[in-house]
Amino acid sequence: MRQRCCGRELGHPRWKREFIALGTACDPYDPAERQYLLTRRIFQALRDFASPVGITTKSNLVTRDIDVIRELSEVAAVSVNFSISTLEEETWRRIEPGTPKPIKRLKAMEQLPGRAYARGSFWPRSCRASPTARKT
Repeated sequence: MRQRCCGRELGHPRWKREFIALGTACDPYDPAERQYLLTRRIFQALRDFASPVGITTKSNLVTRDIDVIRELSEVAAVSVNFSISTLEEETWRRIEPGTPKPIKRLKAMEQLPGRAYARGSFWPRSCRASPTARKT
């Protein structure tokens, strides 16, 4: 149903293929996404209507959708960005409970081929300046 709704909106003649940002208010790969596949279906609709998108996530689950993201990148601009608050496990447990470990996010970013679309990460200033950040 979601894909039909998205398709109806994305197929409207007034839609000018503006850039869509996913993950600005909440992560599109929350735990329910594993079961319901809503984000994957949204990517499929965006692909079908050649609509550009940027996604911000803390989840390594985005790698599940590499095939659809790659197809979308052939018809529209795509960027995938990871939010990484810290590399220190103790700090991560305190400030981001229930999220994938930062190392899993880094490994997921490695799996996304950078040639087909943009990829990146968001690091807080305190993380960039930490001794752990300098070692890696």
